[in-house]
Amino acid sequence: MDGASRLYRFRRITLPLIIPSIATMALLSAIATFNSFDIIWILTEGGPRGATTTMIIDTYKDRDQPLQTTAKGAARTVMIVVFLGSFMLVYFMLLSRLAKGARTMLHKYRWYEYVLIYLGLAVFLTFVLAPFVEAFVVSLRPLSSLFSIPYKFITDKMSFDAYITMWQNVPLLWVYMLNSFFIATVVTVLGLFCIIPAAYAFARFEFPARNSLLGIFIAVNMFSGAVLIIPLFKLMQQYGLLNTYFAMIAPGTAFVIPTGIWLLRSYLIRIPKELEEAAWVDGAGKIYTLWRVIIPVALPGIVVVTITAFITAYAQQFIYALTFNSVNELNPLPVGLFQFFGRQTVVWNELMAASLVGILPVLFVYVFLQRFIVAGLTAGAVKE
Repeated sequence: MDGASRLYRFRRITLPLIIPSIATMALLSAIATFNSFDIIWILTEGGPRGATTTMIIDTYKDRDQPLQTTAKGAARTVMIVVFLGSFMLVYFMLLSRLAKGARTMLHKYRWYEYVLIYLGLAVFLTFVLAPFVEAFVVSLRPLSSLFSIPYKFITDKMSFDAYITMWQNVPLLWVYMLNSFFIATVVTVLGLFCIIPAAYAFARFEFPARNSLLGIFIAVNMFSGAVLIIPLFKLMQQYGLLNTYFAMIAPGTAFVIPTGIWLLRSYLIRIPKELEEAAWVDGAGKIYTLWRVIIPVALPGIVVVTITAFITAYAQQFIYALTFNSVNELNPLPVGLFQFFGRQTVVWNELMAASLVGILPVLFVYVFLQRFIVAGLTAGAVKE
């Protein structure tokens, strides 16, 4: 109406409103980068000569050292906690500002603006899907042609031989996959036993320090499992739990619970209280009401939490198995893939084939339960 162009409106109106969101995403990205362990360890193990060693990598290397070195590692862990704690305070400040300044802006776009939007989405999806496409192509190519010059995306003699030979060269590959599925399933089940009643309590009951506890839960998600490697390793060693499934299941369960509580609590809040009050009038207790009334209504949200916990548990097995287990038969898939790394060469085509096969359980779970995910994310969004 005032003649301002779209670029001016974006720079003067939209951008100031979304700065808290941009800052929050940047802060979370910085925390995730600071907590990086898997990629750095697999590619360089902190080398060459410590050039890629981070505080997380250095702490992990001190896990089984003598007491003096372990004390230094513990002190380093405290420094990491303090450092991430400062990030956490800034994050909560940004969340508070974002909640106060939230606005909804709707625009009608012209045809060329839709073209630019979808073009941007296409570029984004290209960057997201390109590694998977390249991994699939590498799995089809013979090992001798992977590093040919000039590089060819499609070459002659492409086949699915790597999907057959990988089972022969790594006979325990199916065991690694079963271990990953078993660990992720147990972590998910144990997590749900804690998540459902805890989320219900946070959504329905008033008790001291409730908001503070919720803040602590979200703060836990900012810390990588590698930060607590030394104290966890010493505890497992003291109680004789090293080289067992429990050593990999317990930390995984502890790290999926906070996120699950947050997700399910936000869903349970939208369920009308009249359902519970009607059950209480009929003489039902709180546990009976939760089991017979709330859980059936909240099933879509519980499915979302279940899938999130399963994917998280399936993806976070590397650091725990690498630290707490040295029995080859108990290794999950991420550690088992190291069998494809030889002393002189890496069998890249079989490694990519095994990696793609390894993600199939998660993919199947997501595809078959996709309708529940959509229902869980949208149900209750509009309050009647």
